[in-house]
Amino acid sequence: MPEYYLGIDVGYSESKSSTGLCLIVLDQNSLRWECRNTGVDRNERLNALRQLIPRGAELSGVGIDGPLARGLATVDCYRPAEALLSRGDFQTRCKPGQTHTPVGQNLHHQATELAGLLLALQNDGHLALEPSCHSDAIHQSRIVEAFPTAFLAFLISRGQIQPGIPRGVKSDKYWGIVVANRHLHGLIGLLAPGRSLANTLANIRDHDHRAAFICALTALCVARNQYVAVGARQSGDIILPPQVVWRADPHDQQTWVEIALRANVASVRADVRQRNPCTDFNQARVIANGQHWLP
Repeated sequence: MPEYYLGIDVGYSESKSSTGLCLIVLDQNSLRWECRNTGVDRNERLNALRQLIPRGAELSGVGIDGPLARGLATVDCYRPAEALLSRGDFQTRCKPGQTHTPVGQNLHHQATELAGLLLALQNDGHLALEPSCHSDAIHQSRIVEAFPTAFLAFLISRGQIQPGIPRGVKSDKYWGIVVANRHLHGLIGLLAPGRSLANTLANIRDHDHRAAFICALTALCVARNQYVAVGARQSGDIILPPQVVWRADPHDQQTWVEIALRANVASVRADVRQRNPCTDFNQARVIANGQHWLP
């Protein structure tokens, strides 16, 4: 039986179909995918999901690029997951939005609504969602929070990331690097050994489709227990690629990612001046492959 992994790049434009969807299908021989766009209308989104996901399919994982809290609750505070990826080197490379800001609240509600649509489709019998079994899962089904910009940045060494890349094009620049250098191929080989790609990654040219593909790959990382999770139990984790594929420059003893995470975990846990923090802000920690890693 094939495995299905869904990725959703959340958009909230009222005038454009800015939500990207990507379904990765993994069988014994190949990894293939199909991507499309949809808007913000509930019925439009439901129809797009029904058309993309075969009736009766069991989704082995779903990755959504937007803030998700435990139990798919809505929160209006600054989450430790965001703080951990906003300090030090992360600030210029892959800083996420903040859930408690107006833009962050919009994204949070849209992401939570999209997760709810999948649960509705499960209740209707169109699909099934595989149960979660990873540490501190936010939901009983394997629905996880993805962040494509950081996910891609973690696959690139410090020297390969040029400073000053505008925020809106970072993920596309990073995509170009990891595809050209075959870093993304290496991760796919780790997660799905022996499978051939049914298409070439370079042919994914749409920004939303690239992000949605990475969201689906994020869910695959969790299903294979090859992932890193940053955040805290109640307010949720952002899922990132496993340490084994993080890149270091020649002669570096540690990757830039590990150096930054170690410093930020200590900083966030000791921070008593943060405005509007979530109640678990000072409980920030990092999980690696299902095991507590930092602090």
